Amino acid sequence: MNDAAYDISHLLESESFDTPVPQERVARPAPKAVPSLSGIATAEAMITRELREVAEVHDEWVRQFLDTRGTASASV
Repeated sequence: MNDAAYDISHLLESESFDTPVPQERVARPAPKAVPSLSGIATAEAMITRELREVAEVHDEWVRQFLDTRGTASASV
């Protein structure tokens, strides 16, 4: 083959480079599966357990606060 077969400069000069850019399409997320009742029950049990633990810590903090407040007021 000759060099003219590989010369594409005439194509570059004749075509416009104003080709439209395709818009990106964003796929919608798949709908979330509805959790089974056993999954909900498990989650509720975990939350209940955590709330009880936090309640115990909260009660201890209140006791400590009242103890420090009681000793400070007794010394005044």
